[in-house]
Amino acid sequence: MEGEVLDYKLAWADDSDKKILHSMMFETLEAAVAESANHKNPLIFKLNSMDNGTYSWTLLPYGLSTWYQLGLTLKDYVPIILIATGALVALSVLISSSSKKEMERSPVL
Repeated sequence: MEGEVLDYKLAWADDSDKKILHSMMFETLEAAVAESANHKNPLIFKLNSMDNGTYSWTLLPYGLSTWYQLGLTLKDYVPIILIATGALVALSVLISSSSKKEMERSPVL
C-alpha cells in the first residue's frame, strides 16, 4: 500500500495544536467514515484527480464539512459584517441619544 494513491482522505486538527492537521488515506468511503468516529472534528475528502504531485479533492458531507464551508464563506464577508455591525451600533446610539433629548424637552404633565 506504500506509494499507492487511495481515493478517500480523512483529515482532522490536532487536539492540542490546531495548526497541525493529521490525515489518513482509505480505499473506501465506508472505512474513512468508520475511522472518523475516532477523531474530533473530522473532514472527509474524495480524490478528484492528481497530476505531477498536485491533488484535487472534493469535500464530502461528513463531520465538520458544513462548518468548514460556512467558515470559508463568512471569511469573505467579514469586512461587510463588521461595517454593518458598526453602522447598526452607531444608529442605535444616535436614536437613543435623540430619544433622551426629546424626553428632556417634553413638558411633564
